[in-house]
Amino acid sequence: MQALQSSHAMQPGWIDRPHQVAAIGDLALESGDVLRDCQISYVVHRADGALNPVPGDKVVLALYAIGSTHHRLDFMIGNGLALDLSRYTVIVVDAIGNRLSSSPSNSVQQPGRLFPRFTIRDMVASQVLLLDQLGVGALHAVVGASMGGMQALHWAVSHAARVQRVVAMTPMARTRPWSVVVNEEARRSLAANIDAAEP
Repeated sequence: MQALQSSHAMQPGWIDRPHQVAAIGDLALESGDVLRDCQISYVVHRADGALNPVPGDKVVLALYAIGSTHHRLDFMIGNGLALDLSRYTVIVVDAIGNRLSSSPSNSVQQPGRLFPRFTIRDMVASQVLLLDQLGVGALHAVVGASMGGMQALHWAVSHAARVQRVVAMTPMARTRPWSVVVNEEARRSLAANIDAAEP
């Protein structure tokens, strides 16, 4: 695992913690495809500033909305806040496709259009592999907002024995048609920009 400092200016309210990248290997996807050499970016927040959780920690897995990074939930993390570091160790995982974890923009083996399609279930599968590497078994809670809330619900359904609590904020149990349209138009726009940039 590799610790990386932020490569961009910190925004007000962001917590200056190095994100780390774990190589979890080839990830078998729900579609039957494989995401080669999957890399997952994450940040560990502990009261003592240690980079990884230790046995006995009450671990909270925090997951954020689409189009964000691990900084999106910084406003909730800290002493006296919802994710209080005097009580919990908080791991925030960057979703596949967000450019910090494996993404079309940074994949060596499957760049651009070669990057396979993936689902919420695949995101959760990558998180399970990461937590296994970190030696985290049972989770005190999974907390997620929007797309992160959808992942939290999937944790509750597929890994109930591993999760004590789920806090799913503004999730959709099923993707609504308007959301499908917005995301499809964003995908088409990105694809058009890729086509325009290719020689």
